[in-house]
Amino acid sequence: MKTLTWHQWLETSRFALITISLNAIALLSSPATAQIAPDNTLGSERSLLRQNVIINNRNSDRIEGGARRGANLFHSFEQFNITDGQRLYFANPDGVVNIINRVTGGNSSNILGTLGIQGSANLFLLNPNGIIFGKDASLDMKGSLVATTANRLQFGTQGFFSTDDPQAPPLLTINPSALLFTQITPGKIQTQSVADAGRDLVEAPLFGLRVANSQNLLLIGGDVIIQGGLHTLGGKLGIVAAATPATVELSSDPRPFVRQVSNTSARANVLINQNAFLNVMADGGGEIQINAEGIKIQEGSRLLAGIDEGSGNRDSKAGDIILDATGNIEVSRSSIQNALFGRGASGDLVIRARSLVLNKEAILLAATASQGNAGQVKIQVADSVILTESAKIFNVIDLGDPKSIGITGGIFLEANSLTMTDGSQLGSYTGGIGNVGDIVVQVRGDAILTGMNSQGLRSGMFNVVTSGAVGNAGDIRLSAGSLSITNGALLQTSTYGQGNAGNVKIQVQDRFLLAGEAAGIYDGTSIFSAVGLDAVGKGGDIDIQAGSLTVLNLAELTANTFALGNAGNITIQVRGQAIFDDGGAFSAVGNSPLLGSGNGGNIRISANQVELRNGTALVTRVSDNSRGNAGSVTITATERVIIDGRNSDGDRSGIFTQVNPGAVGDANNIQITTDRLTLSNGGLLEANIEGVGRAGDIGINARILEVLTGGKLVTTTSGSSSAGNIVIESDRINLSGRDSGLFANAETGATGRGGDINVNARRLSIADQASITVSSLTGQAGNLNIAVDEILLNRGRLTAESGRGSGAEINLSQIESLLLRNNSLISAQAFDNATGGNVTVNAKNGVVVAVPNQNNDIIAIASQGRGGNISITTQGLFGIEQRVATPGNQTNDIDASSQFNQSGAVTINRPDIDPTQGLAELPSEPRSPQPLASCQPGRSPGGRFIATGTGGLPSHPDEPLSNLGSLDDLALPAQWSHAEAPNLIEEAQGWIINSQGEITLVGRQSLALLCDVDRSKN
Repeated sequence: MKTLTWHQWLETSRFALITISLNAIALLSSPATAQIAPDNTLGSERSLLRQNVIINNRNSDRIEGGARRGANLFHSFEQFNITDGQRLYFANPDGVVNIINRVTGGNSSNILGTLGIQGSANLFLLNPNGIIFGKDASLDMKGSLVATTANRLQFGTQGFFSTDDPQAPPLLTINPSALLFTQITPGKIQTQSVADAGRDLVEAPLFGLRVANSQNLLLIGGDVIIQGGLHTLGGKLGIVAAATPATVELSSDPRPFVRQVSNTSARANVLINQNAFLNVMADGGGEIQINAEGIKIQEGSRLLAGIDEGSGNRDSKAGDIILDATGNIEVSRSSIQNALFGRGASGDLVIRARSLVLNKEAILLAATASQGNAGQVKIQVADSVILTESAKIFNVIDLGDPKSIGITGGIFLEANSLTMTDGSQLGSYTGGIGNVGDIVVQVRGDAILTGMNSQGLRSGMFNVVTSGAVGNAGDIRLSAGSLSITNGALLQTSTYGQGNAGNVKIQVQDRFLLAGEAAGIYDGTSIFSAVGLDAVGKGGDIDIQAGSLTVLNLAELTANTFALGNAGNITIQVRGQAIFDDGGAFSAVGNSPLLGSGNGGNIRISANQVELRNGTALVTRVSDNSRGNAGSVTITATERVIIDGRNSDGDRSGIFTQVNPGAVGDANNIQITTDRLTLSNGGLLEANIEGVGRAGDIGINARILEVLTGGKLVTTTSGSSSAGNIVIESDRINLSGRDSGLFANAETGATGRGGDINVNARRLSIADQASITVSSLTGQAGNLNIAVDEILLNRGRLTAESGRGSGAEINLSQIESLLLRNNSLISAQAFDNATGGNVTVNAKNGVVVAVPNQNNDIIAIASQGRGGNISITTQGLFGIEQRVATPGNQTNDIDASSQFNQSGAVTINRPDIDPTQGLAELPSEPRSPQPLASCQPGRSPGGRFIATGTGGLPSHPDEPLSNLGSLDDLALPAQWSHAEAPNLIEEAQGWIINSQGEITLVGRQSLALLCDVDRSKN
């Protein structure tokens, strides 16, 4: 982001504090009537007009007389107008503090010349029919001015000075306390003045109406229209648009000002346009207050408060700018600024309204560009806030002057809804020395941030420590009913100087949508926190809580460090679904070893369901040639995690922890806890180390794990560091499809050890060319440890491959059944001089079965090294035997051979079983079976062998019994009497596969030999 210095901004901005060109002011026509006409309501104390009096060395007119009551002097006129070029002054007798002037006729007052006081009294001008200051109108007074179209001026409990009941004033000796509007329609107040008004504290020319420095200027009427300048340097500027009925309470300190507008008062509208300039900037104290129903500030107009250059001290305090509207406020191509150029502290910028619209590069600004603190921007709106067409709300410590020292009050915005479009921004930054305040946005309904302007400036919010600055950025805290950040909009907290970046904290009651169109970390829609190049400090955290979260179309959550400092964490807590569709979350370490190191942040997501689709990536990384540790990725989902698919560029959806080439640092772990985890269509979990450090592990705790159609869990090393491990705790695991599976690899050329794979489950199915593999072709591979009750390999593989040293081991334990079908393989193979790995199968309470004639092998072979050992402990080993495994044959083989070296050992262990179990002692003398006693020998030479019972015979002696061959007996139930047999353990004599694919052991088959009695021959 290109940022101008404060003074460059002022010089280049169309709203800079420059001389107003008289030719640029569009003036309204003024009435031709111009006269002073005292009325007779004051009797003998009536006002008098003395003409052609020399005042300040110029020919002038003076008003004398009037009714004096204590420190108050009252005048009353039927008409009160000042002609073009006329100079009219009020006499100011000693001891008079307030000169109060009422107009009782039916016409408005037109002030086209100079209105002044020969003294320091305050002037009250009441005309309920209206007051108009023309383009050449000017003020010459040392006190304050109150111009109002109220019809009554209240003096506490003493009474009123009224225009509609024009009696002589009673004993009104105290300061005025309130203005009352009781007439049908209050008149308007309009000022068009661009007359020469002298110079400000830095000798810049001023134009318009001006009272003496530190005095107050109040315009209190019906509608108020300002199209010129209003100045009171260090004083208070008050504008009130009131309707009937209304009460405006006044204070006197001792200068009159608006104390409050009662809540029950009706209000009118204020229009500030045509390059109007409202200015109270001085050496402190200046305040602007506007009260109305609707307020419009348009066409290059400016409101300015604060402390001017070269002014103030450490105790100086500027006043606030307050806009209070019961209706709408609109600021269009205009600015409102409360800024510190000198020493001290600037005031706040406060807006209260039903709705607020900022458009056409409108600016609200609270800033310090010197030594002192900037105030707060505070916006409280009942309905909607809309920023469009590059509108901005800024709170800054100016970066243009390295001597700028201070803190800022931050930005607070409260509304029912918020819309920011077309490059509109809320921004807070420090470019000097000092801390920047927080940006706090509280929206009860929808918050929408979207789009860029034509120059590529993005809508959003930022809180930044700029390059060369020293200080901490504040937080961005955004809460809403629903939140949408789309089409290039962003939230950013970063440090590019010396100091910490702030945090981004988002709370959304319902749906949070983050969606982009542009590509890249810096160009797309994003929530972004960074420690920039050459910076020293900590990155901010990104913390999201929402009902649901959707991240689409290259939108990203990013927390990076590129210098000396740690990146922040990314934490997402969602009650419903967290869906990433071609989006992502990133935490990277990217820095120069000469500058030091920083650690990446962690990514943590918890939700009911998490989906990563179409190329979505969650990444923690130590970038090339950098130093520092990558963060971890942790996902907790109550129901399910889905990682699926690729984007249009072929990038896989996945979760990645990486240490890149040339980097020094540790990768961190990937941990997923859920009821069901599915990786499909290329979905990937990968922990990779190519630099120097410790690799990350992958840990899965899921009741059901599905890795399908190219889905993978992978740990790899490409250098001297060891690869990470894969640890899985599950009930059911299903691996299916080519290239699907679990892989712990050391890449070719790597000298580091490959990782282990540890699986603990009740059931494991590996099918359709999926596999679980540990491998290292140029180094030591890790081990494969599987503790599973039931293992089914159907064109599946368990492999351990080593190219150096002792071979990797495969350990299968707690097995109740291990079934191999359709070219399945369990292999601990060694290449080159490596020793073959060992395969250990512990099925002491189960069986190992290979479906015959399907090329299912268990091997521990070697090339030039010794073959590995194979140890199988089982109650039953079926369909497979020890012999050399020849590729492509259809036999099921157990092979521990070496091509050029000694073979390993194959050991088959059976549990101790009594071989006489279930046998009965035979008699010493054979006897004829009972059925044969009644058989008569036939003459036919033939005979038959019949096997009876509920089961049939297998088609091959090595094959299992088929449950499809069972026949139910059709018979009436019979009563059996038998003695109880002892409960003896009988050795299994066969096995079958039931309809669920489970193996069931069976005992001896029931056979009977029957004779065939051929009665036809006998």
